[in-house]
Amino acid sequence: MWNFKTLLRSIVISSLFFINGGCSTYEEHTKMITKKLSYEDLYLMERKQRELADKLIKENQNEDIIKEVKDGAVKIRFNLDFMKDHPEYDLFEIELPITTYIVEGTTIEFLSDEGVLKRVRSMEKGWEEYKE
Repeated sequence: MWNFKTLLRSIVISSLFFINGGCSTYEEHTKMITKKLSYEDLYLMERKQRELADKLIKENQNEDIIKEVKDGAVKIRFNLDFMKDHPEYDLFEIELPITTYIVEGTTIEFLSDEGVLKRVRSMEKGWEEYKE
């Protein structure tokens, strides 16, 4: 049985990392989205992004785009490291940049940077603004 968190996780992952028909050659768009994520959620997104890079390599896609996808996966690791270093928090609200390329009719969508950590949640204090 699907619970809300599992369903949301599936929607986030499938909406962030897909390849399907697009409309024109080399269009690029970047937008910011805010997501509440656990370590496991972000890890799955980072893993899917590495898998996307591997798929693009096998398809002989544009090398610059492949580099951007790989670099984005590396930058996501910064948040994963922070999450691992702070086990007192169970959820993190992060503003993430999503870049979409449409290359020869194919849409490629991925996280292009580590984003900005906005809030953290602990079981004791609930949600609080993150301050560096």
